[in-house]
Amino acid sequence: MRTFWLFSAIVLIAVSTACTNSTTPSSTNLAGTWTGSIQYTVTGTTGQQTITMSLQQSGSTVTGSYSATSQGFFSNANMTVTGTVSGTFTGVLNFAPASNPNGCSGSMQVTGTGSGNTVTWTSTSFTSTCGSLTPSSVTITATGQSS
Repeated sequence: MRTFWLFSAIVLIAVSTACTNSTTPSSTNLAGTWTGSIQYTVTGTTGQQTITMSLQQSGSTVTGSYSATSQGFFSNANMTVTGTVSGTFTGVLNFAPASNPNGCSGSMQVTGTGSGNTVTWTSTSFTSTCGSLTPSSVTITATGQSS
C-alpha cells in the first residue's frame, strides 16, 4: 500500500509539473522611457554620461534603443538593446559608429534588476573594435515610468 501512495505522489508531481506554463509573461515591465546614467572605465579613467533608453516589451522579450545625451565615449553612436526579463534582465547592448568620435563598435552583456521605476544593469563582458579603448566596469542606472 505504501508503494501505491508513493507512486501516486510521484505521478501527481510529474503531471502538475508538466502542466506548468513555462512561457508565462514576466511580471516585470520594462517598456517605456528611462533616463539615467552610464558609468564606465576606459584606460583607467572613469567616465559617466547621461542616457535615455526607449524600451519595448512583448512577454519576456525586451528590445529598444538608448542614446547618450551628454559628451563622452558613447556620444553620437547608434545603440540598441535586446534581452529577456524574468525577474532580472539579461541582455546585450550594442553600439556602432554614427558620428561616434571613437569610431569603434561593440557589444556588452549586461544583467541586472528592473523593478518599479528603477533599472540597474552591470556589464558582465564587453567586446569591441576599440582596442585599448574598450570600456570596462559598465553600470547603467536609470529611472522612468514604464508603460
